[in-house]
Amino acid sequence: MLEATFEDMSVDAKILGSAKVHNFRLVNAPVMARLLGLASIRGIPDELTGPGLAFQELDIPFTLENGIIHLKNAKASGLSLGITASGVLDWDAETLNIKGSVAPLDRINSLLGRALRGVPLFGDLFSGGEKGGGLFAAEYSMVGPIDGPEIKTNPLTALTPGIFRKIFQILPGKTTNGRATEWHDPDDPN
Repeated sequence: MLEATFEDMSVDAKILGSAKVHNFRLVNAPVMARLLGLASIRGIPDELTGPGLAFQELDIPFTLENGIIHLKNAKASGLSLGITASGVLDWDAETLNIKGSVAPLDRINSLLGRALRGVPLFGDLFSGGEKGGGLFAAEYSMVGPIDGPEIKTNPLTALTPGIFRKIFQILPGKTTNGRATEWHDPDDPN
């Protein structure tokens, strides 16, 4: 399902929207296989070359303006894997600049995170206070051409619960003229 709101009907109008997909399989996805391999998530990349990696839900909130798609808190979740993404896709330049996390055993991981979030003091400490965030997740960034971006991961973040993960996060950079060249936090106005 795709829902979108237009500010006006001009060609350059800003579009706010959300794309949602349920019960699908990701197949033949070499960039995703590279990401999972670099994040030291074993076994799952093999599913991408076979019957595909099953996901129960995909939710992509987005803004489209001047050929640039801004993603904020996009999330795909399945039994064996969960992945989040925020950042920029520039269709004209065919580049991307996204950052997010990959969580193995997403359903179990998220349940543990939600259960611990209910414990005073310890909840945010172990879950990181992330909405829908699991107990364990590897942080990643992808920058460059859409069909072959540079991927950076820090496997130490996968073994680090919640708020402690921020110690090992990949340092953010900036964008140049709104283009997807380096990581830029969509929430940061600078």
